[in-house]
Amino acid sequence: MPLIHNGRRLALLKRSIGKDHTNPRPLSPVQVAEHIVEMKNDLGNPSSTKTAQRLGVSTPLIDNFVGLLAVPQKYHNMLGWGKSDGCPIPWSEIRRAGPFLKSGDITAEELDVLLKGVINKQIPTSMIEDILYLKKKNPEKSIEKCCEEILNLVPKKIRYVVFVTDIDPDVASRLRKHTSAGPATPNARAELALAKSLGAENLEGVLIKDGKHIKVALTEKGRKNLDVIAKKEGVLVRNVVNHIISKNDLGTK
Repeated sequence: MPLIHNGRRLALLKRSIGKDHTNPRPLSPVQVAEHIVEMKNDLGNPSSTKTAQRLGVSTPLIDNFVGLLAVPQKYHNMLGWGKSDGCPIPWSEIRRAGPFLKSGDITAEELDVLLKGVINKQIPTSMIEDILYLKKKNPEKSIEKCCEEILNLVPKKIRYVVFVTDIDPDVASRLRKHTSAGPATPNARAELALAKSLGAENLEGVLIKDGKHIKVALTEKGRKNLDVIAKKEGVLVRNVVNHIISKNDLGTK
């Protein structure tokens, strides 16, 4: 059926995703993915561009939803929007799993190990994405080892989440420049900039690795704040650390 005649599907999708979604959302994340695939087929646009434009969202967001369908089907009814719908695996933490499966950065069997740990409450949901990125950066490590390393980075009394992402070359270059306006070292500069938005009490430390990657140790509240800031300021979660540093750093812009 041509898209122009399927207004109900379009309305359901717009009420479920994007900045103006309703609460509660009428569709689950997997239902959104299924409807998006139908829309992509109607539009004859496998690149997702037209679908993203039609829904008023980013192309990566469309691809992340479609990627959910690669997650083993036995977990589909456990994927939800978060605490509001009571599902044990929130969309915000599992959204990268599909693209990682598609690119071969993780296998279905490895994802199964990770999600079993989440379902059994051995792995906090806030660590899913961190473990996925660690596995992507270290393909030679087993998924069990990646889970262990991330969990071991968290103190027992005060739980911290390690957020790992690529650092923008321009941001890394700026942080290396000496300035009298703040700390001289790139790590300290980055930590100060992040603290302005996340709160110093929510940061345990920052480490820039080889000028290419940045690791940020956050409280669980600080990790959630990254999602809030990303949504509020219209940036992808994987880019939000670079965004905050660029916004708050006292160095030369």
